[in-house]
Amino acid sequence: MENLKLVRCQKEHWEFIRKLRTDPKNIGGFIKTGAISVAQQKAYMKKYQRHYYVCLHHLLPVGFIGSIDGDLRVCTDHPWKGKGIAKFMVNEFAKRNKKKIFAKVKVDNKASQRLFQSCGFELSF
Repeated sequence: MENLKLVRCQKEHWEFIRKLRTDPKNIGGFIKTGAISVAQQKAYMKKYQRHYYVCLHHLLPVGFIGSIDGDLRVCTDHPWKGKGIAKFMVNEFAKRNKKKIFAKVKVDNKASQRLFQSCGFELSF
């Protein structure tokens, strides 16, 4: 997909990330599936913002990617799924971060398994 740009997470992206992360269509794909309050997100992002990027299509945020202690977390806004955005984010993030990165993926999350395999990650169970 053209016109994609991966930018460092800024304060104005915090609520986008929280809403995307806790969207009922997305939350099941994450290891931790509990609710995240605005206050919890603010505290978390104050600590970890530097580890996150947001994917923009033109100027519209369409996904996010981050890595805490090498563990990737990635999510694409539902209307944008299936358009190569997650693959773009993973590949671009990997180019920028030469540290060893990995992703914890639920065994039943086949879409994430396919994504990471298509980006050159090896599965281990």
